Amino acid sequence: MAPTFPSFTKKFHETAYDSLDPSLPSLSAAGKNVVITGGGTGVGAATALRFAQAGASSISILGRRISPLESTKSNIEASVPGARVYVYTTDVTKRDSVSTTFKEIFDSVGGIHIFVNNAGYLSKKLPIKDAEDDEWWHAFEINVRGSFLATQAFLHFKAEGAVLINVSSAVSHVSVGPNFSSYNASKEGAVRFFTDVQLEHPELRVISK
Repeated sequence: MAPTFPSFTKKFHETAYDSLDPSLPSLSAAGKNVVITGGGTGVGAATALRFAQAGASSISILGRRISPLESTKSNIEASVPGARVYVYTTDVTKRDSVSTTFKEIFDSVGGIHIFVNNAGYLSKKLPIKDAEDDEWWHAFEINVRGSFLATQAFLHFKAEGAVLINVSSAVSHVSVGPNFSSYNASKEGAVRFFTDVQLEHPELRVISK
């Protein structure tokens, strides 16, 4: 499948190729505690399933709505018998909510080995001249402030040799068209933030594309 917008990637894959098979010994997550924000749907839910298939010791999925979290938990446990999946209703834009959740995770399973910063928000597609300021800024509240608060909490409870994965977007690198100003700017801001996380924490492996 060819990309439909300017991209450095010449080929897009719609299914995982063999080298990404989570059952491969080289991709084992055995002994790892995984935390995923925005883990109830979409990329977050799929990521949680893959870590379960890779044998992660525990997978904690965070989101604002309990229903999709519980649904994802049930789907994973049905697909991967013995998987340990924990759900936490968490608003990544609220410090108390994030801090409480990460402390509960630490108390329950111990240090966090893999943190996936996945929660994100796409504002209404409107031209800048017509955008509502609160709606436009909401993308920054989740994509930037949410990334900051969740990462800050993770840094307090990370395990030795921990990995941080930021799920970004192509819009951090290329323009996909008009009416995406809030999403584009907030996603690019988050990428710059994670560059600073790596600079301040060389003991971490930070992956942010």
